[in-house]
Amino acid sequence: MPEPANWVETASASDAIAAISSPPGSAARGIVRISGDATFAIVNERLVEGKLIARRGLQSVRIAVSICGQRVDVPALALVMVAPQSFTGQETVEFLIAGHASLLTAVVDALCDSEMGAIRARHASPGEFSARAFLSGTLSMEEAESIALSISA
Repeated sequence: MPEPANWVETASASDAIAAISSPPGSAARGIVRISGDATFAIVNERLVEGKLIARRGLQSVRIAVSICGQRVDVPALALVMVAPQSFTGQETVEFLIAGHASLLTAVVDALCDSEMGAIRARHASPGEFSARAFLSGTLSMEEAESIALSISA
C-alpha cells in the first residue's frame, strides 16, 4: 500500500490555509491565522461589518461563525500582514479573539466552510505555515527545524 501523501504533494503553496496558532490551554486571547492568495477575499466574505483593507495594521472586526447551528458574530482584532512582509511571505491575517477553544475552532471552521462564503480556506497541516515561510525564504533551515521540534514536542 502506498504511503499517504503529505501536504506538499497534495496542495498548492498558494492555497489559503487556516489554523489555530496559539498554544492549547486557557488564555484570555487566542490566535487564528489564515494565509494564502485568497486571504482577504475569504475573510471579507465572513465579516459582519466593514472590510479588511490590504494595508499592514490592526483593525477591529466582527466575524460570523456558526456555533451549535446558530450564527454568532464574534468580535476580534484582525492583524493584517501584506505579502511579502509576512511570516509566510503571503497575504496573512491573524484574528485575536477570546481564548476559548470552541470559539477558536468555530472561527477556523467558518474560514474553511463553503457555506459561509463562495471561497474558502482549507485546514492547515501541522507546521504548514512554517514550511511556507521556509519555502518563501523568510525562515532559515535552522529556524524551520526548531519550530518543527517545538510542534512535535
